[in-house]
Amino acid sequence: MTDTLDMFAAAGETLNEMANGPHIGGHAGITEALMRRLCEKGLPLAHLADRRMMKRSLSTLQAHAREYGLAFPDYVPMELRKRIALIQMGDFFEVIGEDAPKVAETLGIVVTKRDGKPMCGVPAHVLDDYVEKLKAAFYVVKIVRAKKKRKAAAHA
Repeated sequence: MTDTLDMFAAAGETLNEMANGPHIGGHAGITEALMRRLCEKGLPLAHLADRRMMKRSLSTLQAHAREYGLAFPDYVPMELRKRIALIQMGDFFEVIGEDAPKVAETLGIVVTKRDGKPMCGVPAHVLDDYVEKLKAAFYVVKIVRAKKKRKAAAHA
């Protein structure tokens, strides 16, 4: 219950800031400005759907978030999600480059370096579990599997 009270206290503060701030024209402008400020304050989008807050359905608020390019803690529009590739290297799937430290932090794994580039990896047998964690953290994951080598035909 304290989270709800804190949320409304923050929302009231935001509404006061907006009322005392520069003039915002039109209903759409007020909606966008309010959503931007609440996004900056870190309120989850699900809290805005509360009937005492914006009185909108969650799907409507998600549409607004997409339209205005806002990333709330519990919702990130598809076009704002970070895209990463898990590349198969033997029995592991690796993330290589500047994305590796953030991915490693999300998954709770260690960052290593190869040729000076940061990398992190997960074993192939638990790949699905880690992909689910990444998706839950609003990553778009592409899996790049190694091509199987063909055996050369034996000539008799």
